[in-house]
Amino acid sequence: MSLDLDQAPRRKSRPPYGGALIVALIGMLMYAAVGIFLTLPIHALYKGDPSVVFAPSHYYDARQYVFICTYGYNVPAGTLPTIEVSRMNWMPFYALLQCGLSRLGGVSLIYAGTVISTLAVGFSLFLGGLTLANLKVREPALHAGALLIPPVGAAWLYLPGAEATYLAVGMAVMYLITLPDPPDSPRGRWLELIRAGLGAVVGFGLLLTKPNALALIIPLIFAFFYRSWRRSQEAGYREGLWAFVADVVIEHLPFRPLLRGALGASLFAPRPIRYSWTPILTAAGIVLGFAYWLAYTSLQSGVPNYFLQQQLNVWGRAWYPGNLGDLLIYFGQIFTGDLSSPWRYNPAWNLAANLSALIPAASPRVPPLIRGMLPLMLLLLLYSGAVHGSDRYILSTALVAVGWGCWIAPQGENERWAAVRWGVLFLLAVVTSYVLVGLMFPVGEPQAWGIVSR
Repeated sequence: MSLDLDQAPRRKSRPPYGGALIVALIGMLMYAAVGIFLTLPIHALYKGDPSVVFAPSHYYDARQYVFICTYGYNVPAGTLPTIEVSRMNWMPFYALLQCGLSRLGGVSLIYAGTVISTLAVGFSLFLGGLTLANLKVREPALHAGALLIPPVGAAWLYLPGAEATYLAVGMAVMYLITLPDPPDSPRGRWLELIRAGLGAVVGFGLLLTKPNALALIIPLIFAFFYRSWRRSQEAGYREGLWAFVADVVIEHLPFRPLLRGALGASLFAPRPIRYSWTPILTAAGIVLGFAYWLAYTSLQSGVPNYFLQQQLNVWGRAWYPGNLGDLLIYFGQIFTGDLSSPWRYNPAWNLAANLSALIPAASPRVPPLIRGMLPLMLLLLLYSGAVHGSDRYILSTALVAVGWGCWIAPQGENERWAAVRWGVLFLLAVVTSYVLVGLMFPVGEPQAWGIVSR
């Protein structure tokens, strides 16, 4: 009697919970050690200041969250509150965690941010391992460690701020949208509903951690179509991805009753279309979070669209939204002017940060879902001109971390280049962190430089 291997029962691979937990614990220890090491050069920036006890909690955005926890959000008292900096630019989720740990756990605000960031990195590593397992990456728990060594400006991740928390919440998003689809049964539909609801909640929280979450809306729409297409293929759908997108659009056309005859019969022929709702509900949660914060800040300030006006007026834009000519001029400054001019190496730094998100997208080693999402993530940033802070945004985005984790993982049984890829990533992280902490921080860089060489 012959055995049909396609019909033989297969053992389900269990998620690597144990390995992910071990990597998370080791990663937290490494994170704390590097954070303590970075305290020395950061503290040197406050030399002679007796009021600074733990310098990282005073540096850059970290002090704003301490102010929020101590004094709350503020509206500038000037005559033009939309062009004066308000603490409402800093989102509330990380501040809530910091205040809660300080007031309920008794941890000083000087160190609360570091504690939260360390726990967030552990959570990111744990969920990162499970996410890579969902994507069928070999040794997923180990390669989730790529999130600890982002290639451009990795030092930002090790300073107390919202970056590690944003990475953790984003990794929850990635875990949810990469979970295998539940069976098409009543129980499976309930499970799908729960996942989609969790996605909406996590998306809401992601926006309230950093407004950069808006850049993930288009990638999540792509993930909705891609995951739905793959699920429909399992149900018998035979067309490609773009044909599936067209079928979904046609299926919901409002003028469907107007198309009759052979054309209508062809366009609206029954097709086995199935949907994966978690990505699109997560995108809806991000939109809802933005609407909530926009309404809250408007009510608190008495100024319509206050948060949006703050973002547009207070923080420098390298170019006006949609002005692709100025985009080229901004990055063209890399090759013109005095080498010592900060406005020259500032666009070089931001360009390197954004390109670091595209490298995994160009590799066939990375699963198609991630390859499709990565370049779409940059569309909003390139359109808006909000290029300032690209390094912090890219290195704290879970989608990019998952891409790098897939890129360094081996594919063949005896692949020897995995160690080389680890080495390249580690070397880039160390070199760019040295440039950031040793050369840029002491002179007040990186700043929001725009087009200076006109």
